Amino acid sequence: MFKIQFINNIVFKDGLLYALDRTDNLTRVFIRQGNLEGRCTIYSLMMMLMFHKRISREDLLYRVDRNAPSYIKRLKKQLLSSKRRARSLEEMREKLLSSFENQISVEVYTLPKYKDYCANAKCLHNKIKSHLDLGLPVQISYFFPNEMLGHSVVVIGYSFCESVIHLYCLDPSIRMEHTTIWNNVIDLNLNYNDSKRMDYDHMAEKKIFVKGILLIEDTCISTESIEETPFLPFESKDTELPFEPEAKDTILPF
Repeated sequence: MFKIQFINNIVFKDGLLYALDRTDNLTRVFIRQGNLEGRCTIYSLMMMLMFHKRISREDLLYRVDRNAPSYIKRLKKQLLSSKRRARSLEEMREKLLSSFENQISVEVYTLPKYKDYCANAKCLHNKIKSHLDLGLPVQISYFFPNEMLGHSVVVIGYSFCESVIHLYCLDPSIRMEHTTIWNNVIDLNLNYNDSKRMDYDHMAEKKIFVKGILLIEDTCISTESIEETPFLPFESKDTELPFEPEAKDTILPF
């Protein structure tokens, strides 16, 4: 029987994807980077923090409320002060630890180099699956080897199909259609004996290498009653602004 394992903090309402935010109110999760190249890592991280009930959509759209946790102001200030476009998962980890004053558990795992990719890919894939089994999202980074370009998305679920794991993702670079829970699928190739193995991005229709993950282990989300599945061997709020811009540009300042 075909089964998709989803993370815990997902609410699907009126054709839109929500999560419970830091105040246990529903907040729309998906945010789109528009034509801001190199910002996918930031936008994916913001979605991660919403799933982890650390921020809300309003915290990003509007001036932070005086009663909001101080880490939100520190994080936004750090992101606004940086002029660099592309950011690595390691850099995002450092910004999180600094903003949260080390009161958050966040780890980054990266495959060191291509020649070790096949040997270490299984360990990375196990970490992805184990975190999803706990009901927690995973931020992944990957690159297109023929173009030397990188990208980052948030994984919210997975399923198995023979020697492939399908990762159901929120991709900040493309639109999120109405009545959908994910907008991209990444295939992890479990054929570790093939030295030429590659993963696959379905929306781009291109082969990729998944090279890194960012994990947040948080007590804000309950991980109880999660069914384990075996691993296969192979300031003004009068109007609501749209977070997925119809124009090319995003409305976020970073």
